[in-house]
Amino acid sequence: MILMAGISKQEIGGAISDMNETTASMTRNKEATAAEASPASPPVTNCHNSPSRSTNNGPSSSCHCCAITPDSGSAHGASILMALSTCHCFKRYFLWRGFIRDWAAPSNVSMVEARHSPSHEIIMMLKFKKPAFIGLGLIALVSAIWLDFYLPEHTIATITGVEVKRTDKDGPISQKNPADGPTTDVYYIYTERPGENIRVFRNEDTQWGWPFYFKFNAADVQAKAKSMEFEKRLARITSYGWRVNMFSMFPNVTKIESTEPDASTWSFFRWFWFGIWALVMGKAILATWRYFDRLEDKI
Repeated sequence: MILMAGISKQEIGGAISDMNETTASMTRNKEATAAEASPASPPVTNCHNSPSRSTNNGPSSSCHCCAITPDSGSAHGASILMALSTCHCFKRYFLWRGFIRDWAAPSNVSMVEARHSPSHEIIMMLKFKKPAFIGLGLIALVSAIWLDFYLPEHTIATITGVEVKRTDKDGPISQKNPADGPTTDVYYIYTERPGENIRVFRNEDTQWGWPFYFKFNAADVQAKAKSMEFEKRLARITSYGWRVNMFSMFPNVTKIESTEPDASTWSFFRWFWFGIWALVMGKAILATWRYFDRLEDKI
């Protein structure tokens, strides 16, 4: 019975080296007999059709085709190598171990390569790695713009005037924008910062709608802005939104209070939510990276 589990890569390499030494010894010493240089190889029969041949799950423990064991000695290296090169159990065992696939039958090679090759699903998933990160980048960009529009910011400026305008869905009503639907009165506050042009804010209640500032005191805010206009005091204006001239968009004021010239415009509420956004996006990017990294490790 062949002790296949005892044969290692080092023993095969040793067998090849011994075979080379045996050949050199035969050349140097022609007087030595063939039996002394290299003993006759043990009889080898083909076990391919034997009922006790090895299976795909590993080598058979009852193979009768060879009579070679790892204890045959280094002097029998050539014989061991010759016998093992024709032994199907040897081929199947090392195919099963993944050492020498090229000695096996084509069907067994295909079986082992399929076992060690990545699945079709993994390859298909890896094709989505770049689109996944591009999608995450777009989500991060859009969400950052959305937060920048709706989160409050502070502006320190001098109030130069207030006004009430009749507006519709297209903005303040004028000769260029006649009323074409329901109208409402909207308060406007004009401000000026040193070295800058006038910046216009709108002062409108959000009530119970979006964004949820629950503002119901637009008239009171307008009255305070009017009093600060006469006193020429600096005001810290809390607002959200952008000023876009093309679309007649104005930031909406939520609060006005007196302040000093060296007052800070830092908004805790604004940067708190930007911090949450950064943590969420960082976690999503890291999780995506690790997911595709695990897929690549399976290849």
